[in-house]
Amino acid sequence: MKRKLLVSMVGIFAASTALADSKDSKDSKAKPYTLGDLKTLVAQKAYEEAVEHLGDLAPSERNAEWLDVAATAAAGFVAQLPVEQMVYGIEGVERAYPQVLTSAKYTKQRGELGLRGYARFLDRAGGGGLEQAMRFLDGEPANAGLALSMGKVVLRAFSSKYAAAPFFGRAVAGKAPGACKDEDLKTALVSALGLPSDYDGAAAARSIADACWSEQKKTIIDEAAKADSGYVVANTCEILKAKKALTARQARICAGEKDD
Repeated sequence: MKRKLLVSMVGIFAASTALADSKDSKDSKAKPYTLGDLKTLVAQKAYEEAVEHLGDLAPSERNAEWLDVAATAAAGFVAQLPVEQMVYGIEGVERAYPQVLTSAKYTKQRGELGLRGYARFLDRAGGGGLEQAMRFLDGEPANAGLALSMGKVVLRAFSSKYAAAPFFGRAVAGKAPGACKDEDLKTALVSALGLPSDYDGAAAARSIADACWSEQKKTIIDEAAKADSGYVVANTCEILKAKKALTARQARICAGEKDD
């Protein structure tokens, strides 16, 4: 019996397991669906059934037409899920059929649906969901705008605003338009500058400070001016020195001397 594709909040891997297994669970007595069948299902908006049967076509038959159908079915399937299940649906679809990530038809909707899903998911999963959110970005490594948007989602999901710094750092590294001027980035930057220097968030803050110096210069200098010691000093001394922005007082503090 062909396994019914299930997406559930019962477990974090439920969707990916069900989708991955569906490719290998064909009933030997069942007639495989054809590409025509899949097109009909998509036209009928029967996206779950279409996704379940994408694997009926052998790898050698998965041509551009199949990819177009797969992308439409995958996006439609995820869109029909309750928002709290979208993260699992996306993970499941992409684990089973990573080819959809090459289709703009899928990725265009993936971004919108993924951000909606992660806004709910992170609110429930807490810090444990951050790694998954970063893996979501890995699906479109060149999409710096998606990283910027995810930074905003993370910022709103956590009271500790530094949690968003690695996401904003990724957006800046990818040259997302407007990232360095973004007010949410500024909030995450200020928070992350107060972290121990070996934390990922602090490393992201330093990279943001360097890349966004012209836009965030005042913020960085103001934060450094408030600090006599501690993590902010450790995270700002090198960038201020490199940018020739150290005051005499800050130079003494960065050198480990006591401030008079």
